[in-house]
Amino acid sequence: MTMPAPTEPPRLYALEAPPPDDDQPTEPPGRTAERAVLGAMLHNNRARDEALDILTRNDFTTAAHQAIWDTITALHLDADATVDTITVTDRIDKRSLRGVGGPSYIDTLYASVVTTENITWHARIVAEQATRRRLDEVGAKVRSLAATPGNVTDVIAAAQAALTAVAATTPITATPAQAKDGAS
Repeated sequence: MTMPAPTEPPRLYALEAPPPDDDQPTEPPGRTAERAVLGAMLHNNRARDEALDILTRNDFTTAAHQAIWDTITALHLDADATVDTITVTDRIDKRSLRGVGGPSYIDTLYASVVTTENITWHARIVAEQATRRRLDEVGAKVRSLAATPGNVTDVIAAAQAALTAVAATTPITATPAQAKDGAS
């Protein structure tokens, strides 16, 4: 009696992770950090202040995260308001809570934060990924400009202006990548 061939090789150790599923779409880089930042902002004023020093609404990848950011920020800046899952859910409800994932998503953001101590690190990850997305957009613009007929000096000037605009919106702080490399 012959045994059928296994469909996947046996794992050497019981705790070895299964191979990655290449058919599963991957999240954009920084999305986990975005959730960590928003969740930490639901916890305390210090986290909100630190995030506000580093990020803007446009640093977030989804309209839902931007709406949550806007709501938390508006409540935080309102001296008479309290920021928590209930007030955020109530304020977003007026602008369509379903679009941001509903009350359960807000609760999940809050509950997923173990500590707010890493807010600066997570905010820098979000900012770095936002800068990379902006640079990618500039690259696409430069490729498009380079493919059109015209004066190459004008193309270079437009490319420089686009890169300068990205640099002007990038906070000058050590990013996670620089900290890892030992630079600042």
